[in-house]
Amino acid sequence: MQEAYDSLLQSSTRVTNKLKEELQEVRSQLERERVSSDELRQELDDRDGTCAELRSQLALAVEPNKNSAPTVAEFPEAADLLNRLQAQRKKSRADLVDIEAVLEILST
Repeated sequence: MQEAYDSLLQSSTRVTNKLKEELQEVRSQLERERVSSDELRQELDDRDGTCAELRSQLALAVEPNKNSAPTVAEFPEAADLLNRLQAQRKKSRADLVDIEAVLEILST
């Protein structure tokens, strides 16, 4: 009976020691993951700060332009442009409809 008890105790001790080793490995891995997580959190905080700073700079850059009215290009009449084109390029095949189409494109 004593031998069976000693054998069981020895087996239990081995299992316990193995479990203690595994537990220590898991704790070590957990600590490495915590360190990695802390580093990632710090990097994310740094990037958040950079983003906030860039947003602030962008807002300051946009603010002066926000109040200015958009400029609208003013073009001469289509007939005047056609006359100028024909004066400069005698063989031009453009007609009034073409010039009006170009002005429409430019105005949008």
